[in-house]
Amino acid sequence: GGGKTVRRGGMKFTNSTGVSSASSSVLGEVSSEDCDKLESLAAKALNDLKNAREQRRRLSEEIRALNKRIKSLSVQIPKLTMEIASCDVTREELSKRLPELRVQCTLNDSDAAKLVELNRNVEKCKSDMASCAMLASKLEADVARLQKSILDVGGARLKRQQKVCDKVLEDLNNTTKKLNAAKVSVTTFKKSAEKAKKAKESTSQDLEKCQSLLQEKKEEFKKLEEEAFEVMQAYEKVQEIEAEKKKSLNAVSGECEQLKKSQSKIKCIEVDLLSKLETCDKSIRESKNREKHWEDELKQLHQQEEQDEEYDLSDDEGEEDNDEEKMEVDGVEEEPDNATQTVTKKNALLPTFHEQALD
Repeated sequence: GGGKTVRRGGMKFTNSTGVSSASSSVLGEVSSEDCDKLESLAAKALNDLKNAREQRRRLSEEIRALNKRIKSLSVQIPKLTMEIASCDVTREELSKRLPELRVQCTLNDSDAAKLVELNRNVEKCKSDMASCAMLASKLEADVARLQKSILDVGGARLKRQQKVCDKVLEDLNNTTKKLNAAKVSVTTFKKSAEKAKKAKESTSQDLEKCQSLLQEKKEEFKKLEEEAFEVMQAYEKVQEIEAEKKKSLNAVSGECEQLKKSQSKIKCIEVDLLSKLETCDKSIRESKNREKHWEDELKQLHQQEEQDEEYDLSDDEGEEDNDEEKMEVDGVEEEPDNATQTVTKKNALLPTFHEQALD
């Protein structure tokens, strides 16, 4: 997946001890404990996956609910802003009306006199009502006493007639209630009968419509049957074509599998070639670096040699006469100095440096 270096040994397994080995050796060295550990890890991973999916589903539901709430609140925000603005306006209007209302709430002298007079009238009415209640209770007591005295004077016969009258009145009230209920039921029955007639008419109209629709659906069903027969015939033809295509597809898939196998082999060869090419590139780069290094060394040696030659020439010109006189007197030649020996050594080393650079 990119890069200039080739990585080897990526398709390896790692056992429980952390030691990596090839797939062929792992298949022969896996123990039952490692299998149990792997099974427990797989079960734990499945449980974690299940929990993660449930959490994701719960979070998606919460996000969906929050999005709905955001939409509703975004719709309500303009309304609330308008209401707030209107409340501010009403608050200002009410605050402006407060002094006027305070003036109206305060009592002047005439209102206070009216209030006192009204309180007096209320007290007077309360006393009158209490006196009236006392008179009413006295009259009720007198009426009860008179009714009791009348019953006592009439005796048992009057009591029996009173009971008969009470029973007749009770029966009359019950009969009136039943009659009213019957009248109500009659009116409701009439209304329900009218509704039933209207429903019958609408049902008959719906029935006619349904019959016409049924006839149309039958005709459409016949057409669909004919079209379905044609579709069945076309389907059978397509199945025959599909069988032929499957045969050709199986042949092509076999060729494709062979091509994939050859491609995998070519890929392996390509990886090996890339690794070899990488090593070759690396060795070439190293050789170039060494060549550059030795070329720099040679340049430095040449520069040093030129500087030494210039120095030797300048020294030889100044001392040439003295050397000739000394050589004539002594008759013996002197040995070369240190600078001359250094130049000689460097000239001897130059072929060696050239050979190393070429290597």
